[in-house]
Amino acid sequence: MISSLRRQPKQQRSRERVDLILDAAADLLAQVGPGGTTITAVSEATGLATSSIYTYVEDDRRLIGAVLERGLELIRQTVIEIVGNPATLENFVEALSVGTSTYINAYRTQPGLREALAFAEADPELAGINLADTRRNTATILAALEPLVPDVDHSHAALLLTHFAGALASLVATVDEQEAASLIVEFRRLVWLALTND
Repeated sequence: MISSLRRQPKQQRSRERVDLILDAAADLLAQVGPGGTTITAVSEATGLATSSIYTYVEDDRRLIGAVLERGLELIRQTVIEIVGNPATLENFVEALSVGTSTYINAYRTQPGLREALAFAEADPELAGINLADTRRNTATILAALEPLVPDVDHSHAALLLTHFAGALASLVATVDEQEAASLIVEFRRLVWLALTND
């Protein structure tokens, strides 16, 4: 569910319309940034009437928030599948590494995601979207981790590691491939240290 939407689409046709709106908004974010990502611009890009778009989003800010929520939810569903139920702590760290790489890849390639994240972090009403997503991902990580180390509370470490994974995505998007690969290896080492040295 995308909370930035005024109305959640229930029928297939409505879901397709919302996807069309959010796809156009994501493309605009990637091409012209948040300032050019407006309901009017989405209307022009899609051929939909602005009134049709306003059925689903209240204003331009929430349009960008909806793009962000959809992008983060797609990543989260992939991370859930990747993390799964690891048999060992080593399997868990490897799955977390793969999940982090998946997030980094989406951050680099998903149109408008990077721009939507930056915009939301600077907007008081939308800033909670990324934190809520971080907490959902933390819960996923803890659910996989707790059976492996049942007598240790890793809740704060998991929250920090989840947040650091997002910061890592932002960082590796700005450096060359060799440095990015080194940073990802170092992040995996830090995860291992955080989970094995109490």
